[in-house]
Amino acid sequence: RKELVMILVYVDDLLIFGSDIIDPIIAEIRKVIKMDDLAPIDQYLGCSHHLTTVGSVTHCEFNMVAYLRSAIQIYKDITGLSLTPCSTPFASELSHDQYIKNVTTPGRWGYKAASFLMKLLYAARCAFPLINKPISSLASQISRWSIEADRRLHRIYEFLVNAADTVLT
Repeated sequence: RKELVMILVYVDDLLIFGSDIIDPIIAEIRKVIKMDDLAPIDQYLGCSHHLTTVGSVTHCEFNMVAYLRSAIQIYKDITGLSLTPCSTPFASELSHDQYIKNVTTPGRWGYKAASFLMKLLYAARCAFPLINKPISSLASQISRWSIEADRRLHRIYEFLVNAADTVLT
């Protein structure tokens, strides 16, 4: 019989899960690390988890709705911009001349770009892969942020207004 225990560590948070051998392992960890009592995994680093078991299969729902709603509100508060819900995180194509103008004009939100992007990149990696591609593409623009990057970032947030209630199961 194979046994499995996984321990995920992020700063001072531990996520521990596994088979029946978990209790002796936790006892060993407690000898060197002061730990709170274990609790069910309802929330971990902004992501809610809901476990259900049907027969011998356990399903996990990863829910970042509150986290994404918070990100949307922060974006709106800082930028002062309104968001119109849309069905895709990808901005529409521009004419060649307009695109060149946009990428050569410094953007308004470059000073906050890393914060806006990293919050969403974390969500994309944990439970919301729908925005992984556009966020990753924009992250490569951090050092030369333009109004085109502003436009694409705004589009991602507009998409989130419509899609933030999506959960990964």
